[in-house]
Amino acid sequence: MSIATVLGYRWDGSRSRLFFQTRKGSYNTESLIAFLEDLRRERRGHKVILVWDGLPAHKSRAMQDYLHEQRDWLTVERLPGYALAGTPGETGVNLPYVPKTSDAFAGHTTGL
Repeated sequence: MSIATVLGYRWDGSRSRLFFQTRKGSYNTESLIAFLEDLRRERRGHKVILVWDGLPAHKSRAMQDYLHEQRDWLTVERLPGYALAGTPGETGVNLPYVPKTSDAFAGHTTGL
């Protein structure tokens, strides 16, 4: 199962909303575009800044073309390909370890 999630909030922090969608299997370009279309309908003309990691579907030609067409309401910022912060075992990083979701829920999936 995969999840696409958007945390929406106003610049002044006065409102926040969580948008998400789950699907069996992995997201691909087509399913992410469908999610963004749902988000656009939900936001009804409000501007959105999307922060993305390096998922290959985020970089496909079809996605780039779609994002170019959506510039009036959607701005994309990409996370760096590699960041030291929070990576256990990296030299000079003394941040607490946060387990992966799969580790955190190991053995606790009964009834899902």
